[in-house]
Amino acid sequence: MDNPTVLRPRTVPQREPPSSNPSSTFHRQSHEPRNRRGCMVGEWLLLRCTCGNSFGSKSGVSASCTRCGSPSARRIRAYAEASELAEAVSSANLPDEIANQLSRRARSTNDKPNQTKRGSHGSAFELLNAMKSATASDGTLTIASLDSTLLGMEISEPTAEHLIGQAEMEGVLLRSGADTWSWLQQSS
Repeated sequence: MDNPTVLRPRTVPQREPPSSNPSSTFHRQSHEPRNRRGCMVGEWLLLRCTCGNSFGSKSGVSASCTRCGSPSARRIRAYAEASELAEAVSSANLPDEIANQLSRRARSTNDKPNQTKRGSHGSAFELLNAMKSATASDGTLTIASLDSTLLGMEISEPTAEHLIGQAEMEGVLLRSGADTWSWLQQSS
């Protein structure tokens, strides 16, 4: 006869005994797809609110729109990695005019030698690298540090203020002080 104090409701995840893999805290079914790192595929969701804003959320978490706060959102796609989701959110919220302009710039830079000229506009890759380089060891970013990094890379447009403002609007950075921002996710 089963001991009734040991039974648990089916809706509550059961804990696994401690193992060598600290990231596996809940029982998972063997049929759930996993990536090469053993993480469940589809842990990160791209959602679109009724207001038109796209945002991301971890699977299984109650999410609300980052623009209007509405809890009603439609699932667009699932991603295995948070970095893939961040890129998808940025692309989904990018106005068509800007996307077309970026596409034209990318085509024109492919036709020219790949050089950064003084006073140039940085590519998305260069701008992201500049932001990562300007991030302090504690994970914070300031306008002054990003401005200095952009100057060293000879990139004048967009400005540090614009980059940080855009990243903050897209939910990639969070203001943590008067002139300090923190990344919402750490990437490798």
